[in-house]
Amino acid sequence: MHILCIGPKNTYAVKRLKEEAMMTDVRFSVIAARELSSRNVDATKYNLLYVRFAHPNFPAVIRLAQKFKSLGKPVVDKEWVDKNMSASKLSMYSRLESAGVPIPKTEELSPTGVVLPAIVKWIYGYGGKHVWLVRDKKELDAILKLYPRKELLSQEFISSSFEYKVVTVGYKALPFVIKYKIDPLRLTASLIHFEILKGEKSQKYIRLAEKASKVMGRQLAKVDIMERKGKPLVLEVNRSPGLEPIEKASKVNIFKAFIYFLARTK
Repeated sequence: MHILCIGPKNTYAVKRLKEEAMMTDVRFSVIAARELSSRNVDATKYNLLYVRFAHPNFPAVIRLAQKFKSLGKPVVDKEWVDKNMSASKLSMYSRLESAGVPIPKTEELSPTGVVLPAIVKWIYGYGGKHVWLVRDKKELDAILKLYPRKELLSQEFISSSFEYKVVTVGYKALPFVIKYKIDPLRLTASLIHFEILKGEKSQKYIRLAEKASKVMGRQLAKVDIMERKGKPLVLEVNRSPGLEPIEKASKVNIFKAFIYFLARTK
């Protein structure tokens, strides 16, 4: 089995995938998306294409994925390619809401303003970056100097003490949920204050994460969840998660599970 991964070569996730592949009979090769502009990839050499990160060369990645499909070879995530989906977070939230997955109120950043405080996100953001808690107009204006308004969305700010993270592989949750305490100063999840939930305590978050990852067609995903008045809401379905803090906290070999999933994908 020879897997071709499209994505940055020196990230934690890609390094871990290569490590786990070396423990099996799976060959795991990596090409950065930007390299596709200057090289011709022979799809016949590989058994499967894993599109981890297509930025900044979405068209070339789509063409390569279609080449794999024409040869009858699997592509992960298949739906991402079939629907020629952009990485826009607005598209993600729209699909989740249409499928009945509860999410915070989310909309394009209005030219007439936004109810503050609010969460503002760049629609092409990744890796937990390009997300801001905006408390006043001055903070919003600073963001608008860096990003076009049409590439920003606003999301209602949810005041909560905890955030929950679930990892899914092949739309099935791994058997744990990490409950992170929210840092009251930074208002983000504190990676050193957490609890591992298993069994009955984890089930409502697991069910919601599995539904969200399936709706989005994301075969490896980290689903972020927060509660509003006891009701869980999906904040994010990240299809290229780094997962380093979660592997270390949970002691679960996430990338081993994903390599085995890829090896079984037809």
